[in-house]
Amino acid sequence: MIGAESGVPQQDDSLHVAQFIDLQHKVHVSPNQCALFFHLGVGYSENRLVNPSYVLEWTHVLVVSFGATLEVQLLPTLALSVGLGYAFPTDASDDIHPISSLNAGATLTLNVAHTWDFFANGGATNLADYRLPFLTFGLAKRWGE
Repeated sequence: MIGAESGVPQQDDSLHVAQFIDLQHKVHVSPNQCALFFHLGVGYSENRLVNPSYVLEWTHVLVVSFGATLEVQLLPTLALSVGLGYAFPTDASDDIHPISSLNAGATLTLNVAHTWDFFANGGATNLADYRLPFLTFGLAKRWGE
């Protein structure tokens, strides 16, 4: 999977943009019932920040991540995924000090007509330090099925 994300410019003109590549491998533990996913990824985040002199400057962080997810098919159209991952910075701008992060989460996905996935995702990042919780909801369109 290759992706990019961009935040919305804030009132102080700060901005976040990122690009990432994530390689995944799926192992069928029990076909149509249970699978394991393993992933290895690299991400490059850039942030436009306002420095103490009120000047905009770009900073960056290069992050490597890996993890595993267990997916259980609860019903033919409903799946539950539970995962654990670890991310660590390998390079960063001189003026920022990123930390490694242990992350955990779960996703409930409902497929409608083999075309749309509705999902709810929750978990926590930085489990070792801050335990920052998150909750997201969304939908995704499947192509080519």
